[in-house]
Amino acid sequence: MTPRLRAKKFSRKEVLFMLRDRRRGDVDSDDGDEETREEPEYYPEQSSDSESDSDDPSDRKAPELPQPASQTMTTGTREIAKDGTVWSHVTPGGTPVDRPPGQHHLFTVKPGPTHHAKARVHDHQSSFLCLLDMDMLQRIRDCTVKMACSEEHEDWDLSVSELKAFIAILFYRSFAHRDLQYADIWSTFHDSGFASETMSWDRFRSIVRCLRFDEKETRAVRKSEDKFAAMADVWNSFTDNCQKCFIPGANISVGEQLLPTQTQCGFTQYMASETDKFGIKFFMAADVDTNYLLSGFPDRGNSPNSSFDTRVSERTVTELVKPFNYKGRNVKMGNSFTTTHVAEDLLAKGTTIVGTMNRQRRELPPSARNQEAKRGSNTVMTSNNTALTIYQSSHDENVCILSTMHSTVSIGTDAKSKPQSVTNYNNIKCGVDNLDRIVRKYYSREKVWPFRWPFAVFHYMLHLAAINAEVLYKQCTGKQTTRLDFIQRLACQLREDHMEGAPCTLPRNPARQTHTAPQAAKRALSPGTAHTPLTEKRGAAHTPCTEPPSKKRRQCQLDRCGGNKTTTSCHKCHRMVCGTCLGALTVTCYRCL
Repeated sequence: MTPRLRAKKFSRKEVLFMLRDRRRGDVDSDDGDEETREEPEYYPEQSSDSESDSDDPSDRKAPELPQPASQTMTTGTREIAKDGTVWSHVTPGGTPVDRPPGQHHLFTVKPGPTHHAKARVHDHQSSFLCLLDMDMLQRIRDCTVKMACSEEHEDWDLSVSELKAFIAILFYRSFAHRDLQYADIWSTFHDSGFASETMSWDRFRSIVRCLRFDEKETRAVRKSEDKFAAMADVWNSFTDNCQKCFIPGANISVGEQLLPTQTQCGFTQYMASETDKFGIKFFMAADVDTNYLLSGFPDRGNSPNSSFDTRVSERTVTELVKPFNYKGRNVKMGNSFTTTHVAEDLLAKGTTIVGTMNRQRRELPPSARNQEAKRGSNTVMTSNNTALTIYQSSHDENVCILSTMHSTVSIGTDAKSKPQSVTNYNNIKCGVDNLDRIVRKYYSREKVWPFRWPFAVFHYMLHLAAINAEVLYKQCTGKQTTRLDFIQRLACQLREDHMEGAPCTLPRNPARQTHTAPQAAKRALSPGTAHTPLTEKRGAAHTPCTEPPSKKRRQCQLDRCGGNKTTTSCHKCHRMVCGTCLGALTVTCYRCL
């Protein structure tokens, strides 16, 4: 019995090669083009019209490839990308020479605060008011009062000094009680006197409820053209002030940030790479040396006025970097923004780029998608004025770096054999990432009241303004300060006009108040340490609490356990507390430690 042969499966690429070899079988190998046979896999596919012109395979010729511009490195084989971009393999070597930014320009601008900022900055509050100026505060005050008179009461009023005191409470919560709800700040167990002395809880809640940033009458018309209309005027004024007060250095970082919020918003996005997943995405440009925010705007989604002739990434980078072109700067960007079109467009405007590139881009050569290579191997290609470096960072993944800054790419002599373009990218890849890290340290990620996205954006803008104000304060006054100390002093100075010179009372060290219950109990029971209740610290008479005589099992009144049943209560606040929420030794809940 004849054994049954099993059919072999061929890929699409193998079938095309077999058909092409079969058609050329009658052609003498000596008459063919040697250069054509060396790199057959990079020929573009012939169209059906050209195939029907001649049936004789000997009449077909290899397509003439355009000659690339002159390069400083040795030129070898060439590859053609899906969009027709021609990449030439070059041999890395020689002394690394950085192409001057913009080819014809050197960065000669002195970075730092402008004369506008130097003439106005002398303390913490003045540096903050350079970014959130009095015109912006007056505009917010007018819109808020107009909204309150239509909904609250006709006699409702708000002054600019009280608005600054309101902002001071927002800053106080960010460094003292970031994980608490706003109402808990006025609680006798958490308030150090700062919030209650500034304004009452009812007044604070009334301001939050009426706080607006634009005219309600014209919002519907503006919203049809811009989804960000409720905050567009205030945000644009803020970014204009940021550019007016500071001159960035030679390196600028372009990236994206996610404002974590779950409020109802027409352009909320989901980002799987972020910790918070949901929020409002912002495109931002920041100075690499100081983490100073230079420009930014939210991702509004599909805008009715948007043009589809260019990619979203190209429009984003062009708009962010537009105020800083023609100065010889270099822009670092991630794979979401890096394209050859962006590189060539910015290079024509005197700006170079260094950025990672997505391997699925159509302008990349076919070899960039091959991720199985020897670890530490390098491939360098050039096309016009751009250099592409493919570095095998691991055994199954490579990194593509596109640069218009380097005319040659040298390879490091260490064990990892990192190219110069990869090393330069790692040195300037911060900026927006560091800015995001600093903001998240003090911005609350909880879903807190009020549930309106303009208030969330305003709160987010305050933290960005505080970061920029700290940079201006340090460079204008020459004084060094920490981020925490700057925010504390800024909060005290913002409420001075409203308090009429009243002393500022802040927690002595709020960063050390976030102890767990066992740690706090151990500190309270250590020798030589006496635990003083908050009422005694404020001068009020303290009456010792006794445990209620009732032993009925009730639900735990704290939010740590999920509602366990218990018969034990705290000897200070008399809340029911289960074994999970107990302190140490004495029956004390973690809120009263």
